[in-house]
Amino acid sequence: MSILFDENGITIKKFFSKRVIQYNELRSIVLSDSEYTFTTKAGEIITLKQRLLMGDNSFYEGIKKYNIIFKDEDQLKQGGNVYPSNEINEKIAQMQTVIEEYAGKQIREKYGNEYGIDCNTMEEGELLTVNLRLTKSGELVRMPEVVNKYLEDIDVYTFDNLVVAFLVEWDGNGRYGVTNELVMQEACEKYVDSALELLFENYVIK
Repeated sequence: MSILFDENGITIKKFFSKRVIQYNELRSIVLSDSEYTFTTKAGEIITLKQRLLMGDNSFYEGIKKYNIIFKDEDQLKQGGNVYPSNEINEKIAQMQTVIEEYAGKQIREKYGNEYGIDCNTMEEGELLTVNLRLTKSGELVRMPEVVNKYLEDIDVYTFDNLVVAFLVEWDGNGRYGVTNELVMQEACEKYVDSALELLFENYVIK
């Protein structure tokens, strides 16, 4: 059996049979004990092993677009803080302020007062990430390949990116689990130190 989720929905192939379940046919999706349970609007229940699912971020885009009830019970069982979307946005804004002040000071000391840092938030699938980019006189600075080689799918300016939150529930509004860097300033500053170390080693002003 193989299972693929993409913009068309969830495709289940078994031997010589193939079935596509459109996202708009689904009422809910629950992940529990490494199994996805899909319930259709017609009342059919389909259970699939998590490890069998392959695809791209359209899975989570489909959840949001078609307002499918979603719950990741495996993540919720692990405990930790969970916040609604509006609180997550506030915490990310606070984190960006910390990064801009903490990293900005080190960058100016290293490269000069015309340099600074830009933080932008990206939502991709179930993840919220903060991307760090160097600026000079307000303009983004292109990164050398050694710094950017694993981040080129974001853009050519990002020198590091950090997952700060991940979707654990959706019922028309999202609820997100968070990483320590988002809610603990000490953890955030430790992350910034590590990211800047790589930048300073590999981006040299000639």
